[in-house]
Amino acid sequence: MIGTLALVLPPAVVAACSAPFATGDVQLGQLDPTIPGGPGSAWIVPLALLSPLALIYLAVAAGSLLGHIAPRLLGPSPAERLAAVQRQAMRLAERNRLARELHDSVGHALSIVTVQAAAAGRVLDSDPGFARQALTDIEASARNGLRDLDHVLGLLRDETASRAPTPTLADLPRLMGSTRTAGIEVTAELTGRIDEVPQAVSREAYRIVQESLTNAARHAGRVPVSLSLNVGAEHLDLELTNPLNGSGPQRPGGGRGLNGIRERVTSLRGEVSAGPEAGRWRIAVRLPLHPTP
Repeated sequence: MIGTLALVLPPAVVAACSAPFATGDVQLGQLDPTIPGGPGSAWIVPLALLSPLALIYLAVAAGSLLGHIAPRLLGPSPAERLAAVQRQAMRLAERNRLARELHDSVGHALSIVTVQAAAAGRVLDSDPGFARQALTDIEASARNGLRDLDHVLGLLRDETASRAPTPTLADLPRLMGSTRTAGIEVTAELTGRIDEVPQAVSREAYRIVQESLTNAARHAGRVPVSLSLNVGAEHLDLELTNPLNGSGPQRPGGGRGLNGIRERVTSLRGEVSAGPEAGRWRIAVRLPLHPTP
């Protein structure tokens, strides 16, 4: 309608402005109505001159109205749909990351507590001193688990400034110490400058070691675990092995830990292999120290 008025209005305005000077009836451009000519039609001239301005305001108002109702009629635009998908993907990625943090940190603490409690229960009468020490270690493991849980809950509440930082490879001695208190012998061979590993890689490598120790305690029991970690010029290589123990405790829910390790390695463009080898369970990981996007 706006387009039609824009076509027919200019000739009508010109005809209306000439009406006071005409001697007969004047047709308003392409419109059917006519007006009498002569000085008596002078009143129509101001209206004719104001009509283009009114048409402009009408076009602006119509455009604004259509702009407001178009999203409801047509739905979101492709750019808006893409932005919504990206936001959803970011939310899912963050949820997965927090789930891995909970699984690795709290899962490790609970696995160590389970092993310690079982050991204390077996020798409670025959070796009270050992049982007492095991209870002390259980308290320390539970405290560490609560600290990690507090950190993850802080991330969920957006209170990261007041929470403890995520552990890195510099915290490996504490991790191995808590594992040894559960009666699991851990031997480690660390080569290279751990303090020069980028923070993102160091955090993920720590979680990988933590989850591997948790899996050993959960599925093989109190068996010795060997850890080899080498920091090279371009890559960080780590390997954990432990004897296969068919009589060890088998916990339900297996598989999430190994999947979590694979997700961490994939996010850093690394490589991972895991499986039985010559009577031992072996997991080997290579992480680039400077992962490219």
